[in-house]
Amino acid sequence: MKKRGKDLPESLQRALRERRVLLRKVSLLLFLVVSMGLVAMGTPEITNPESGDGDNDVTVLQTLAQEKTVRGIITDTNKQPMPGVTVQLKGTTIGTITDVSGAYQISDVPPNSILVVSFIGMATKEIPVGDQTEINVTLSESTLNLDEVVVIGYGTQRRQEVTGAVGSVKEDSFNKGVILSPEQLMQGKVSGVNITSRSGEPGEEQTIVIRGPGTVRSGGPLYVIDGVPIDNASTTPSVGSALGTAGASNPLIFLNPADIASIDVLKDASSTAIYGSRGANGVIMITTKKGSATEQFNYSTSLSISQVASKLKVMSRDEFIDYTTQLGDPSILKDSDTDWFDQIYRTAFTQNHNISFGGGSEKSKYYASISYLDQEGVVEKSEMKRYTGKISAEQKLVNDRINIKFNLTASHVWNDSPPSGDGGNANGELFTNTLNANPTYPTHNPDGSIYQFPDGLNPVMLLDMYTDFRKTNRVLGNVEASVELFKGLQYKINV
Repeated sequence: MKKRGKDLPESLQRALRERRVLLRKVSLLLFLVVSMGLVAMGTPEITNPESGDGDNDVTVLQTLAQEKTVRGIITDTNKQPMPGVTVQLKGTTIGTITDVSGAYQISDVPPNSILVVSFIGMATKEIPVGDQTEINVTLSESTLNLDEVVVIGYGTQRRQEVTGAVGSVKEDSFNKGVILSPEQLMQGKVSGVNITSRSGEPGEEQTIVIRGPGTVRSGGPLYVIDGVPIDNASTTPSVGSALGTAGASNPLIFLNPADIASIDVLKDASSTAIYGSRGANGVIMITTKKGSATEQFNYSTSLSISQVASKLKVMSRDEFIDYTTQLGDPSILKDSDTDWFDQIYRTAFTQNHNISFGGGSEKSKYYASISYLDQEGVVEKSEMKRYTGKISAEQKLVNDRINIKFNLTASHVWNDSPPSGDGGNANGELFTNTLNANPTYPTHNPDGSIYQFPDGLNPVMLLDMYTDFRKTNRVLGNVEASVELFKGLQYKINV
């Protein structure tokens, strides 16, 4: 700067020096004015506006808000200092972290501020500052979710005591809406659990994969309902014919979703070890509802409508005629205009009714429910009807030292399916014949009989001649008795 100053004209250098002197004087004057104003703020002077003296203006001298320094010490419930605790003014970025002795200090704290004290694993506290300049805070452990009970292979444990990977979904967190099968309650709720449907056929098996395939054959998880393991194999019989069979049925379809209280998913080897190789692909623990001391009665119903969102685009009658005339055999053309997908698709209705009631006392409780489900598929002749009933009871005896529990679930499932699944050859599968059907062929002859295709099978005839009809009756029950031998030790038996 000095070197550059020598190159400037003398008059310009003199003007810069005078400006610097002026700035110093102005800064000093402002400092003196502010200092005098702070000294004079002791008592505000207020002129009464109602004095009627129009010659005097109303003068109000207000006190400026005093910012201050707040300090203190953060300790735990054992009075031990806590280093690394975040202390921050709510709604601002002003804050600090406690030192090794748990002490903190925040300067320039405006009045009416709120101090937010937080630390991982501890309950966050908010303290109004007010007139305080020293604020000591005691933090307690956060109990959020630590006392939540989860179901594991050996019974139940508090979440803080579980060492394995367990995902839990309670009733208040279940998916809402029209729920037709139990796994839909937790779909998208548990990390690492992928649930997909193959075709949407009523009663069809859902594919559930927990943390990826656990075995070479990639089977499904093991289901345990109220402590009872069940076979997860499909109830669809194998049929040796040239016609396609229905898809695999859902092993959980006999359960009413409205009767389920919680679903726990055991993901890793330590959680599923009690079940051995059966739990290689994970274990899904389902706990059904039990009675409570409060009398209750519930009725719920739903009605839903399903349609095919988008049909496969195929040639229209005119396009097919042009194509066949140019490149094919025109002799196969007829006079009809048939959309064959309209012949196999329909608007489907689903209705669901549930009634449940329960009650009792602290020593004796009961719960009972009945339900009816009628689900139509969007493909003709695809339908499922389910009737379920459930009853559970609990009785405590001998000063609550003996506890007896009883659960019983019974169901009747009726399925009707079109020939749309595996097992059919090219001439016996409904959708293959629908896709290949000639749009100029009629569905029926003039006399009302079904038109016989000269090549392939009429989809309407397939629906008429084929029936995949199944009835499945299932009863699942268990009795559990526990005896408290002495405090902290129980003997339990489950049959």
